[in-house]
Amino acid sequence: MQEVARDFADKARHRQNPMAGFKPKGRDAGEEVLTELRAVNQLLVEKTTPEVREQFREWLKTAAQRAATAAKEGGFLGFRAELVSEREQVMLDRLAEVFHSD
Repeated sequence: MQEVARDFADKARHRQNPMAGFKPKGRDAGEEVLTELRAVNQLLVEKTTPEVREQFREWLKTAAQRAATAAKEGGFLGFRAELVSEREQVMLDRLAEVFHSD
């Protein structure tokens, strides 16, 4: 887990995008992301210990939650704005489902 985090941080420091080749687009973007995350989960199951697997899952879920809560959406001048939109919450729920099972 720490090795993955260090690799991402190193790439960010050098202004390299660790996800440069992955660019989901259009109506199926959410499903493309989930498909990639299912593949990540499968690798975790096959290649890591349960402890490392859970650390990575929590790290990824925390990053997704922080991205979703980074800015409010809707409303007017901040009034009646949502911290997490309905679509974002659906994606967070689906992410939790992907990483729930081994």
